[in-house]
Amino acid sequence: LNGISAKYYIPDWRFLLSDPPAARRLLEGMEEELWNVTESQYLENEAFWNYIYPAHRLKPRDVRSKVIKSFNFPPSQFQMHIQWVVPPLFPFQHHMAEIRNHFHEDRAFPFDYVMEILKLNIPYPTCIKDDTPISEIVEFYDKQGVVYKDHWHAFYEKALADSIECSNWNPEEFEYLVHDGKAHSFSSEGGCLVPKSADPSVNTADIQKKDCQLMQNYGRPYGVDGRPTGTYVKHALMPHFGPGGMQEWPGVFAEPSLWDRANLCKLFCGR
Repeated sequence: LNGISAKYYIPDWRFLLSDPPAARRLLEGMEEELWNVTESQYLENEAFWNYIYPAHRLKPRDVRSKVIKSFNFPPSQFQMHIQWVVPPLFPFQHHMAEIRNHFHEDRAFPFDYVMEILKLNIPYPTCIKDDTPISEIVEFYDKQGVVYKDHWHAFYEKALADSIECSNWNPEEFEYLVHDGKAHSFSSEGGCLVPKSADPSVNTADIQKKDCQLMQNYGRPYGVDGRPTGTYVKHALMPHFGPGGMQEWPGVFAEPSLWDRANLCKLFCGR
């Protein structure tokens, strides 16, 4: 899931540092909403729970502490969002994480890291601008005792460990094992997967794309063209700033290089 504020336009997590108390309240509320969705729409579904999780070892409440939460910088959704990844990771995702091509160091900023900074209640000493280097922000808060590298390494190792603990994949439900970029038939021997002959006619990227369409929950039911359907939010904001519309986050419009209010309203209020 991606958690995006429905009230404020915030370009990225750096801008939270202009008002730590308000930022903590915002993130705590977003975290609670994300958990409520996770629990009510997924974990409380008995069929989903029994299929995805090793139910004999875990209970739904155990999953909350294992959610992989972070911010990307720069963000890939044109605004600040919480990346909310509920383990287990799919095998492809887990492999990408293990080779450090997911949750990238110096791009992924753990949710708990940002919250620890906000708990200091020390605003960044200068006005956050569009070109304020993230490295300078990290260095400043390292000196306050919240060290990014320590938090990232703990976050990364925990993400991998929790993904493995939550995994309940059945090898019999997979057709291929990808090894060295090629699709192989395989066998399961002593709890390990053993690749056999490769099938040169199989395009692994095509398989991954089809698997994604089978597993994604977004846009269901699919349309007659096989593509996802979807709707806008039921209670859209009015295309202005103020009551009924978007609210201004401290410092976001303090410098001219950021988008102006009118363009933001057109983009995020749907007009």
